[in-house]
Amino acid sequence: MATEEVTLPRYIEYGGRATAPGAFQCTGGRFRGFGLKGDHEAIKRLVDLYLNEPARGDVAFRAPTGVILLQIGWFAAVRATTKPFDEWGTVREVMATFWIPLVQGIERHGIFIPERFVMACPFIWVDNPMSYAGGRETYGYPKSLGRFKFTKEHEADTLDGTMSVETFGGQFDKDAVADWRPVIEITPPEDGSLTPPKEVNGTLDFIDHITEGKLNPRGESMLPDEYRVPPEEREKALNGDSHQIFLKQFRDAHDPGGACYQAIVHAPINLASSKTSFDNVTDGPWGVKVHTLQSHPVLGEIGVGNQDAFVSYSQEMDFTCERGEVIAPRSEVRRTLD
Repeated sequence: MATEEVTLPRYIEYGGRATAPGAFQCTGGRFRGFGLKGDHEAIKRLVDLYLNEPARGDVAFRAPTGVILLQIGWFAAVRATTKPFDEWGTVREVMATFWIPLVQGIERHGIFIPERFVMACPFIWVDNPMSYAGGRETYGYPKSLGRFKFTKEHEADTLDGTMSVETFGGQFDKDAVADWRPVIEITPPEDGSLTPPKEVNGTLDFIDHITEGKLNPRGESMLPDEYRVPPEEREKALNGDSHQIFLKQFRDAHDPGGACYQAIVHAPINLASSKTSFDNVTDGPWGVKVHTLQSHPVLGEIGVGNQDAFVSYSQEMDFTCERGEVIAPRSEVRRTLD
């Protein structure tokens, strides 16, 4: 088996410098997360549409659950680590993301063979144009611009009160004019007070808490056989080995329904530190309101509408988003085996 290295054209730096290559070091992360219920069938249809179809059978993804994680907050500093971009400084990135857990594998003769856990984000909003352009161009994050409002405490943003996100878009109509519209509103428990939370450290404790220990590779898996990844991959996931999956594509300049480039990109996360504090259920649930916008069809594509979160937590974390790799289709993979 020979390995062929494909030489890419040189990326031309010109005009406004708005993007940089990976990897990216993300530090000072402060987030609040919410477990939400989506529409499992809608999620499976979306995964088939935007991941399995472009993968062309070279890799396959399955959605084992209708659970969605919404995270909102910020990284104090995001820095490119590749020279000379590591000398360009940092950007503070505020974001809100809907994450869906998936199982990646291969399908052979109609049988799905699970390989590892991955995370995909069909919707993500960021507050600055560098994160917006760079995320889309470099990895394929489906980023939209957002305007964020947080409750203030001593003139600083806090994640313990009301939060909201506006995005630029709206409804589709011949006479409609795009503008900033509310898309997400989050409200704390009704009494407005939070008792001391339960703190956990690292990915293992976080996943054990969320799954009540049912992902333990040494015990019985919470997943059916179709989605049961090998024990060593469950062990890696519990130890913080995280994988992001994106559809990176660009519209063709001539064909209105065509993509001049389309590939599935994998970007691993190297977690440096993580501390999570789960809210006390006796405080009551956080409320999440999702506005219906045709420009951002959260309800239609993943089935997340207005609801109370079934779990909520605050999280501090630092990590490095490593350089990505194209994993499908095979025609776009940089290293091919003959």
